Amino acid sequence: MTMEMMLHHTAACARGTKAALLVGDLPFGSYESPAMALANARRLVGAGADAVKFEGGLIPQVEAIEAWLTERAKRRVRIHVPRRGDKRGLLELAARNGALAD
Repeated sequence: MTMEMMLHHTAACARGTKAALLVGDLPFGSYESPAMALANARRLVGAGADAVKFEGGLIPQVEAIEAWLTERAKRRVRIHVPRRGDKRGLLELAARNGALAD
């Protein structure tokens, strides 16, 4: 799934709903840096998303992203990073796969 495909699908869903919370998903490779993540998140919101999610990938930059989101939202924003359980395992798998791709 590319960013362009996600934008297309987000816009289509936004046109089809008025009451549901629409969450856009940043595809793998679209959030390799805080600046890239924020730029692509803005694109999803511009396409109609009410919220944006991503998994893994930005662990070292969590504080910077929280600060930016807090400033934008004018209230405290906290990013939850899984520490145990199934999501933790997926996070470790994604990190290993990312290291192999480099």
